[in-house]
Amino acid sequence: MLKRKKAQILEYIVSYIVKFILAGLVFTMFYFMIKFAINENLDVNHLETSLIYNRLLYSNPGIFYYNPYTEMVEPGIVDINEWKSKNFEAKIEKSLNISDYIGIKLILSNSSNKLFEKYIYRETYESLAPLSIARGPGNSIREIHNLYVLIQDKNKPLKELYSKGNIKIEVLKYHTR
Repeated sequence: MLKRKKAQILEYIVSYIVKFILAGLVFTMFYFMIKFAINENLDVNHLETSLIYNRLLYSNPGIFYYNPYTEMVEPGIVDINEWKSKNFEAKIEKSLNISDYIGIKLILSNSSNKLFEKYIYRETYESLAPLSIARGPGNSIREIHNLYVLIQDKNKPLKELYSKGNIKIEVLKYHTR
């Protein structure tokens, strides 16, 4: 009878040891699955430049025409009088507030010639432009977008109020990783 109780005790001990080992294996597998599923080194630089690009287009003040009556930004319409104003860049810089790591170059042209070349955060753009040639961390990311737009000039008669145009937007961002 005593041998039988010792055998039962040994059987319980061995079964619990096996259970603890299996539970440890399961927890270790979950740990590694979670560790490898979460990527800590995501490259979000292109996402940031895309967000800045969209803020530049659709915010007020932005590069598209803001209709004060409807209080909406009119996508695809550019007010030439707004681009002629001296504080065009300053208003956009104030609304974006990102001068540390992004520079933007805007070129507005019609079918025959270049009308305006504006810089948002000019100093940052000029310091990042040579870095866009290099690869890897420490360089800059260059994204270029071309948009076809209607150029609105309220000083012209109604038939000539809108003309076809093109905006080239070049966004340079310091590459952080």
